[in-house]
Amino acid sequence: MLLGALTPSTALADDAGTGAPVESTPAPEPEPAPEPAPEPEPAPAPEPEPAPAPEPAPAEDESAPQEQEAAPEEDDAEAPVEDEVAPPTEPGRPDGPQTAAGPVVVSGNSTIVEEATSAAGADVPIEFSISGGWSDAPVVVGACAISDVYVDSVFQFGELDFVGYTLGTSLSVTEELPVGSYFGACLWAPFSLANIFSFKFHRFTIEVTDPLPVVTVPADITEVAVDASGAPATFAVSGTDVIDGVLPVSCTKPGDVAVASGDVFPIGTTTVTCEVENSRDVVASDSFDVTVTAPLPTVVAPADIVLEATGPTGAPVDFVATGSDFVGTPLLPVCRLWDGELGAPVTSGSTLPLGEHELRCEVVDSWDGAATDTFLVSVVDTTGPILDLPDDIVVDATDTDGAAVEFEATAFDLVAGPVPVTCSPASGSTFPIGVTEVTCSATDEIIVLRGLRAAVSTDSFTVTVNELSEVGGEDEGAGGQGGDSVPEALPDTGAPSLMAPFLLASLLLAAGAALVLRRRA
Repeated sequence: MLLGALTPSTALADDAGTGAPVESTPAPEPEPAPEPAPEPEPAPAPEPEPAPAPEPAPAEDESAPQEQEAAPEEDDAEAPVEDEVAPPTEPGRPDGPQTAAGPVVVSGNSTIVEEATSAAGADVPIEFSISGGWSDAPVVVGACAISDVYVDSVFQFGELDFVGYTLGTSLSVTEELPVGSYFGACLWAPFSLANIFSFKFHRFTIEVTDPLPVVTVPADITEVAVDASGAPATFAVSGTDVIDGVLPVSCTKPGDVAVASGDVFPIGTTTVTCEVENSRDVVASDSFDVTVTAPLPTVVAPADIVLEATGPTGAPVDFVATGSDFVGTPLLPVCRLWDGELGAPVTSGSTLPLGEHELRCEVVDSWDGAATDTFLVSVVDTTGPILDLPDDIVVDATDTDGAAVEFEATAFDLVAGPVPVTCSPASGSTFPIGVTEVTCSATDEIIVLRGLRAAVSTDSFTVTVNELSEVGGEDEGAGGQGGDSVPEALPDTGAPSLMAPFLLASLLLAAGAALVLRRRA
């Protein structure tokens, strides 16, 4: 009954084909031709087409839709218009906007897109309402239908699949539709025997999309290598599809090499790509990284070293630093001077200047892992200068004050070279009669300037000054007779005469002989 009320009659078909305004006319009396009465609404086209013939005939019912099918090709290139009113107001456009007894406005979404949520598809909400014009009639009926082909005109409405109807100005239904594209239309009309040919016709589209399958992969994974080949990595992946349910997952690494949980991954970063494919040949993929890090290598620097300078340039330093990667492969450390930034490389046997030096030794393994260690090398100058002093000196006094003695003392330092010598008493001083010790010293000035212990070298020698010699003679008052003799000085050499010791010895022998003779008597 509702379909009959909403399906256009022959007169409706004729009106829809011409685009002229519709007036209610009793259907059983075909003789009176419809009067070209003034239009209830101003038509958009300035010249309305002539009214169709009044005689209803099956051929005319068939021809009206055919005429409409020939004209709308211009409309077919456009998307369906949301709000259309039948019959058309433009000549030759049977599917264009139509007018009823007033401006009827349709509200609702004319392009409906839903994503399938199950194998059955999706629950598609279809919601429309009308307002204005005859929508305030006592009874308004509306129905919506869908098709898998484009709804070209109102005359196809009876051939569509109905999805719902309403007695009122709004319609809201939910239709479960499988994945695909659908074309729909709604027809509204006031339910009145006095005016059954006023109606509102509009189209809409429905798209139920096929959701992509879903593949779930883990977050990026980091492992520590257990040997040179890398480390095993375990992971879980899954695939699902709204229609197919659980899907198998295949994972590969670069080179299209299949991988699975528990496989050994090399040191470095490997990107794993996992894919799923549903029954509609739709593929989805996602990826994650497996990073295997190598343990850092080790480096061992020597203990701190203290060296005595061997010359002005410092001292050569000999050291041994070792290194290896985490699998035991030996690595050769590179040692450099470090004073806030790396300096030139220093190898064992290199000469370092005086001072304290920090050396930083580094090794780098095959996987760009690096390790460092440091040690200190101190080059010091704690050896004092070497003094070169004369041997002990013996001289005779030149007068009662003694004698002036000159000598030469020098000193040489390994770092500073020749250094001045200070002696006390100094060379050229007058030394008194007797033995005098001369003390000489030399200081390493470089060490003093560096704030280290001053290396002072000290040594000594002696200067002996003999007494002034005297020469003996006869007493002038005795005329040279019976006087005691004294040692006679030798002016030329300064050595005493041998006569005095000889006479003394003779006297001692004579006295001894006399004593012996007395005891015998």
